[in-house]
Amino acid sequence: HVTCTALTLRRERPELFTGYTPVTASGSAAAHAVAFDRGGAIAVATRLPVGLAAAGGWGDTALDLPEGRWHDVLTGLDTDGRLAELLAVHPVALLVRKA
Repeated sequence: HVTCTALTLRRERPELFTGYTPVTASGSAAAHAVAFDRGGAIAVATRLPVGLAAAGGWGDTALDLPEGRWHDVLTGLDTDGRLAELLAVHPVALLVRKA
């Protein structure tokens, strides 16, 4: 599902995949998130999930997203960047800005 969705988005919207700019996270579990803005699509992944679970989960941790409204194309859910909600279904997300 992840690979198919990401490759479909890349085929349909290649302008969203033109670079790698880190997206930071803030909060108690920020070290467990890895995120890059690929040029309009933001790829998010969980880092060290066993340690994250042992520490109690995401808590107040959120991505420092660029301005705008964001949508996870993997789940179909909108997000404000709070990782507990964003990564509740999958340990990864692929965000695009909503029009």
